[in-house]
Amino acid sequence: MKKTIVVIALLLLIITGCGKNKIVGKWKADGYSVDYYYIFNDDNTCAYEMTGAKMECTYETNENKVTILYKGNTIANTYEYIIEGDILLIKDSFGNNVKYIRN
Repeated sequence: MKKTIVVIALLLLIITGCGKNKIVGKWKADGYSVDYYYIFNDDNTCAYEMTGAKMECTYETNENKVTILYKGNTIANTYEYIIEGDILLIKDSFGNNVKYIRN
């Protein structure tokens, strides 16, 4: 009986994607007159897109923080973030929460 419970628990963890980074995906900023997006990929590459312009970047997450290094820059930016379902809140450098919706 105990073996069955352990096997079921392990299968549930595998099926639900345990360990998958929740930030991966395309996120559209909410509430702005111009559309802009963050795109986070599985391989820790990312992009920031706004009105046809695209900035390539790399990122790392650690607990509730994401560190983004934009291509051509030598200093990375670290932001606190929270994901609740399909909502991503990133605290900008001014302390404001910017809301993104999974696209």
